[in-house]
Amino acid sequence: MPNSGAAPAPKSEPRDSLIWLSFFGIWAAIQVLVLTIGATPLLDGGLIGTDGYMRLVRVELLYETGAWFDGRIARSNAPYGDTLHWTRPFDLLLLAAAWPLTPFLGFEKALFWGGAFVSPLLLLATGCAMIWAAKPLIDRDNLPIVILVFLAQIGVMAYSLPGRIDHHSLQMFLIALTVGLVTRCCGVRPELRLALPAGVVLSLGLWVSAEFLLVTFFAMTAFWLAWLRHGRAGGRAGLGFAAGFAGSLVLVLLVERPWAELLAEEYDRVSVVFLLVALLHLAFWAAVAWADRGADRGADRLRIRARVSLSALAAVVGGALMYGVYPKFFGGGMFDVDPELTRVFLSRVKELKPVFPVDLKSFGLFLFWLGAVAITIPFAVAQAWRNRRADAGPVWAFFALALGLYFALSLRHVRFAPFAELLAVVPLACLVVALRQRLDGIANRTWREVTRSLAAVTVIFGITGAGLWLGLRSAPGGGADSANTLIAAPARGKDCEIAQIAAYLNQPRTFGDRPRIIATHVNWGPELLYRTRHAVVAAPYHRNAPGILDIHRMFSAVDLATSKAIVEARGIELVLLCPSPRRRLYYAAEGEGATLYQRLLEGWTPPWLAAVALPDDLAGSFRLFQVVR
Repeated sequence: MPNSGAAPAPKSEPRDSLIWLSFFGIWAAIQVLVLTIGATPLLDGGLIGTDGYMRLVRVELLYETGAWFDGRIARSNAPYGDTLHWTRPFDLLLLAAAWPLTPFLGFEKALFWGGAFVSPLLLLATGCAMIWAAKPLIDRDNLPIVILVFLAQIGVMAYSLPGRIDHHSLQMFLIALTVGLVTRCCGVRPELRLALPAGVVLSLGLWVSAEFLLVTFFAMTAFWLAWLRHGRAGGRAGLGFAAGFAGSLVLVLLVERPWAELLAEEYDRVSVVFLLVALLHLAFWAAVAWADRGADRGADRLRIRARVSLSALAAVVGGALMYGVYPKFFGGGMFDVDPELTRVFLSRVKELKPVFPVDLKSFGLFLFWLGAVAITIPFAVAQAWRNRRADAGPVWAFFALALGLYFALSLRHVRFAPFAELLAVVPLACLVVALRQRLDGIANRTWREVTRSLAAVTVIFGITGAGLWLGLRSAPGGGADSANTLIAAPARGKDCEIAQIAAYLNQPRTFGDRPRIIATHVNWGPELLYRTRHAVVAAPYHRNAPGILDIHRMFSAVDLATSKAIVEARGIELVLLCPSPRRRLYYAAEGEGATLYQRLLEGWTPPWLAAVALPDDLAGSFRLFQVVR
């Protein structure tokens, strides 16, 4: 059994330096392998996904204008412009990555190449943080198991590949730090000096993404349970944590927002709404400190019933205040999203697809993403129950609660699976250690070591490997396309290459003489913004609902007067299509009749559109039309 209830005994081997060096070596080998086998389009000048291109557009604007508080991208949702829900911390990391390369490459190329490796570097930092986080629960001899478990998490690795410029990699690093701080502040021999830094880390997580609020609530729960366990010492830790969280969140708001928008009510990015949560949390711990000070001098802490009663009262009062001031808070960050956008677009996004097993293929997908998490949850729950009266209880309660909720969220939306995987690393490593210790009773040394190794490999890699095998076996056609479907990544070379048409649109003799407004598929928007001077109507972000819905209505309209009205209202000048059965279905009419999209692909153009003759190397992939006025 891993050291769940007592601090691990110090050992001399293996040395910590060897653990760090081995992890660095494996990490470096993975990066070289990924680039060598072409698992990323980076060496071809491309990025993974759409977010990376939009990040680069956003950071280039910041570099050119210096307008820190103005996140508006005028060329998106043209001609009205769009402001994303993203915040500045990840932008700062991209600027920092570009800074040493700029004198040699120029800023644009430095930003591209430096930014392309920010996520892999964050993966390295996340792994180091997770090794550090595991030390209170796992002795040094077994820390290499943590490395193997961490590197086996497919979702974590997928969000950290070279060429994937995504703030989720920064979120995962901060989650790993949070795990380490919780294991130290709320477990065996609590380190009170780390309570305030824990609050700071959680405020940084909220600054990066409002999704971090879930991790914040679980950390708050761990500190609360530690107070129930340790009394006044736990109360001091909770007060330090709350002060660090609320105080740093004030600074975050002052840095992120202009004075005029400090009180703006937003739920999908850090705002005064979250500050109210932090202040209510701080008020609770201040009340705890006051109550502890006024308690019977002969008692070390408030009695358990008094503490639970105070907590229940605080929860009711705090919840009522929160609901009275910001009732939408309880609806989540996407509360204000247009339901039509969910039907038309969000329900089709791969990251938002469910991972609930209903057949052999979906069961393989479930095992691939969540199989290791699924076996970790019962273990974490059992440890939480076993240690409910021990000092390690709050830590295991944190793991059990966090894993349970993120597992449930991942069943609904696969985008949460990497967070569930990351939170499972330490408890899964503890499970492997416990399993290996159970096998110590085998008398024959050779068989014992073989059995222990096979058991560890099966738990760490076998479940995910079985999911991959099932997914590939049951997917039509198998092979690379099936693998790409399994990991929700686009197959390279199977769709229109935006870089090619962008080069054509940039030529002065075609359309590069001045910016145009382009109507095209929503997922192409970010890359066109990055590679051209032109503007686009739609980009795949929920705040761009007007642009996304207009593009869908325009292409799926049977009555072409509706399409023309949208073209005129937005000043659209070019229409760009890539023929594919999937998009033909996406823009299919809900009733009878051919849509504008279908008619354009069949060669029928309305009088207000004129087909543009493309070069031979583009004509097979794209259809381009110019608006006639």
